[in-house]
Amino acid sequence: MASSGNLLQEKVARLLSRRHGKPVLRPRLPLELADRVANRKLKLGEASCITEMSLLMACWKENAFSDAACSDAVKVFYDCVAREQV
Repeated sequence: MASSGNLLQEKVARLLSRRHGKPVLRPRLPLELADRVANRKLKLGEASCITEMSLLMACWKENAFSDAACSDAVKVFYDCVAREQV
């Protein structure tokens, strides 16, 4: 896999070289995917608990908007909201 990464970097460098009339590409990091994803925090006002809310609304729609029939979905949604407010 490492040789294919080097091969890709060489090909990109060759395609973007001055010989072909384009600037030379000199990436500051290797041109390969990282093994991890950057951690990011939700910004103020960004949506959370969307999945739980949509499950609750789907349950209400199936059960003619009856809270008694969807009590589990309501509890899961409120638990999520309480977790996010902390």
